Amino acid sequence: MILWTPQERHGGEYLITLTAQDSRGAFTVLTFNLTVVTRNDPPTVEIRSPKPDAVLPGGKEVFLSSIGQDEEGDHITFT
Repeated sequence: MILWTPQERHGGEYLITLTAQDSRGAFTVLTFNLTVVTRNDPPTVEIRSPKPDAVLPGGKEVFLSSIGQDEEGDHITFT
């Protein structure tokens, strides 16, 4: 048995070749693809303005400026 515990940084596709050989030299080779899937972490969002704890006048439009990042590179939608 072969045991491998992939970490998040190991995500991707791997071509695995396994060779089994007996004591008299006969062998067989098995090749297969293995895909390590990473989890889907939520994006991070930072509000640029208004600043945290800002006091805003009532009855006026407020424009939010923000920046977001997704570790896996997924598209982010703000609503």
